[in-house]
Amino acid sequence: MPNSGAVAALFEREWFTRHPISVAYDLVGAMLVVDRNGERLVARIVEVEAYGGLEDLASHATMFRVGRETIGSDPGVLYMQRSYGLHTMTNIVAHEPGEYGAVLLRAAEDPVEGLELAMARRSPRESALLVGPGSLSRGVGTLLTDTLRSLDAETGVVLAPGAPVAEIRASPRIGITRATEALWRLFDGSSQFVSRHRRGEVIGERDLDRLIAQLTEMHFP
Repeated sequence: MPNSGAVAALFEREWFTRHPISVAYDLVGAMLVVDRNGERLVARIVEVEAYGGLEDLASHATMFRVGRETIGSDPGVLYMQRSYGLHTMTNIVAHEPGEYGAVLLRAAEDPVEGLELAMARRSPRESALLVGPGSLSRGVGTLLTDTLRSLDAETGVVLAPGAPVAEIRASPRIGITRATEALWRLFDGSSQFVSRHRRGEVIGERDLDRLIAQLTEMHFP
């Protein structure tokens, strides 16, 4: 019988060279694999947020020079950010050529491989193992020093397709004060591991262009 943590073919860099909303949609249900120092963890992603470029006032592309440079770098690399000096958050750079963008990993289910490892990293804990971007990063073992490292075997962090998701929902992003009208938070509508605010519009691939158009482009000064 195959190992429960076995994954399909990995997403290559070209796969991330798309609008962050399109990448985010396809990452719901994907498998996150972190394999480092003889320790391997595999978990299914159930909640993400997309962040765009100069049209997105909630994006680091419009706030910080370093953030703008990072999410404008090559698609398919990691962007690790510190939130309020407390939590490390894992983003994947994703955008069309010449643009900016990233996808924040907000929540994943309990690992199908490496459960005890995640439990040890999150002990003592006050929430589900990998629910919330800070908890996810700590539980899977991604680090601030991973910024600009590629998603590949050398880095030890990869993403791979998972089983199709029956219902993907979209809602406003959490914890932002600008561009709140955009339904750029996508999540598995049937998963109990979604962080919070589980109400949202059921969407399909046909709705992605409409979601992208929710933010009107502006020019950064």
